[in-house]
Amino acid sequence: MAFESLISDGRLSVPLFHGTSTLFYDSILNAGLGGRNMIEDLGLRPVVRSLVQLCEKELEPDEQWVLDKSAAMKISAEPDDKDLRSNTGFNFRYGGTYLSASRYTAVQYALLYDCGSEALSYSLRLFNRLAQQRPALAAREEFSKISELGRKLREPLLVEAINVETACLRAEQGGPCGPVFEQIEDALAEPDICDVLIQQANFELLGPLPPESLKFFRIVRRNPHERLGPYDSVPL
Repeated sequence: MAFESLISDGRLSVPLFHGTSTLFYDSILNAGLGGRNMIEDLGLRPVVRSLVQLCEKELEPDEQWVLDKSAAMKISAEPDDKDLRSNTGFNFRYGGTYLSASRYTAVQYALLYDCGSEALSYSLRLFNRLAQQRPALAAREEFSKISELGRKLREPLLVEAINVETACLRAEQGGPCGPVFEQIEDALAEPDICDVLIQQANFELLGPLPPESLKFFRIVRRNPHERLGPYDSVPL
């Protein structure tokens, strides 16, 4: 049997991890991990298109804008727009839920994107840029949801998923999971450096994971001024 040390009865014997924000804790408890699509729920694509148009028309461009615009164009692309959502510089398609075999990878994602989502973090960056320079434009009704979300208190959140069915997964950039399983299985033979070896062992989730299969940890930076520095994880 292939991957017999890793898979039993169609389920992984090792946990998978997801880095997000406490903003989505209640949603995950209610709908499961991957049970809701944040981009669709917030109507984020048309919002980002409007933000891009206003930033280009009303604000002076700068180096940061060039970087943010590139991400924003991928976020705003419809799922079937292969040209705009190409993986150049990005590892996944926006709107999905992704899991890593590496706890470190998931934690770093949660620390890096304090909104729990790369797409939402970039969108809020555009909104804040507009709000700082053209507050009247940022006060439009179309931006009310993202504005409200940006004002909410939030902390990095780590979700640990146990006994995940392999049928619920595909490789991060699409395709079969076999090569990723092989990478994980090989890494298990090197326990001292296992988490280092599997930092890129990532999956896209195809269906929601029930709350009862999840454990939650609030990630607390030991030094709040070090964005990716040492941390403690506190069970919720």
